[in-house]
Formats: sequence, C-alpha cells, structure tokens
Amino acid sequence: MRTVSGFSEAEVLKLIHELEVHQFEVDKQNEQLALDGKQASEVGSAKYSEFFNLAPTGYFTLSKDGEIIRVNRSVAALLGVEQSYMESSSFVFFVSDESKPIYKQFLWNVFKSNIQKSCKIFLSVNETGPLLVLLNAIVNGNGDQCLVNIVDITGHKRTKDVLRDGESFFRETQIIARLG
Repeated sequence: MRTVSGFSEAEVLKLIHELEVHQFEVDKQNEQLALDGKQASEVGSAKYSEFFNLAPTGYFTLSKDGEIIRVNRSVAALLGVEQSYMESSSFVFFVSDESKPIYKQFLWNVFKSNIQKSCKIFLSVNETGPLLVLLNAIVNGNGDQCLVNIVDITGHKRTKDVLRDGESFFRETQIIARLG
C-alpha cells in the first residue's frame, strides 16, 4: 500500500479530481432520491386522501376536546351538513341531549387508553328523527387526536324492534289460541 507521500503531484491531483467527480455524482443521486421521496409522499398522500374522502363508511378525526379536525363525505352526507362546515366544529353539536353524557365519557375513555373503544349514541341531525350510530375510535400515535368510524345502525335497531314486536304478537296469538 502506498502512502500519500508516495504519490506524485499529478496523481494526487487526479485522485482529488476523481473524488470531486464522485462527490458530485453522490450529491446528484441524493437530490434525485429526495425528489423521488417527495413525489412518492405526494402520491401516497393523494391516495390516502382519496381513500379517506370516498370511503363508503364514515371516518373523521377528533381532537381531545371533541373538535372535528377532518371528516369524509360519508359523515357529511349522514349528518346532512356540508363537509367544509363540519371541520373545526364540535361533534357534540350533533349528539342528542340524552346521549351527550355517554359520548363525553366515550371520548374521555378513548383518550385515556390506547385501545379501540366503541359506543352507541343517538344523533339529532334531521327532521326524520334521531339516528342511532355506532362509534368506534382509537387514539392516533401522537395521542392528540382520535380516529373515528361511524356507522348508522338505525335501520338495524328498527328491524330488531319489529322482530321483537312480531315475536311478542306471535306469543300472544299462541296463548289466545290455546285458551280458545
């Protein structure tokens, strides 16, 4: 192995030039990697935004105090409110009076733990009557927001009520038929 002192001045200058060329190539590669990373991030962000916004189920993000940070179209349609008006408003505004204590306890429990929590509450959103919804939420990685999925189960509850009423009617009919 030769030491630096064993190189001629021309060889040292040639090596310095080769190092500079190599450094230039590495800098260009780093710039291209940074550009590719930015483009990939933008594409990923656009895909996530599209998925979030066009999802057939309702998704929204809440702050610790229950302020809506982000909301998708499905939630806006369910609540009958323009999407842009919902952001920065409090979700409790949509919660029926009798469900507010349940909702507030639910929100507190979500931020207290790092596991998914669920609750059923009524929303007062339109003239057709209250909506019964299932909320599923979990705190994000930072712990400053929770991600919420909302499902309208009003129809499911009505179906259960009709079935229960039908079963009661059937039992009563059987009792009357036995007595008669």
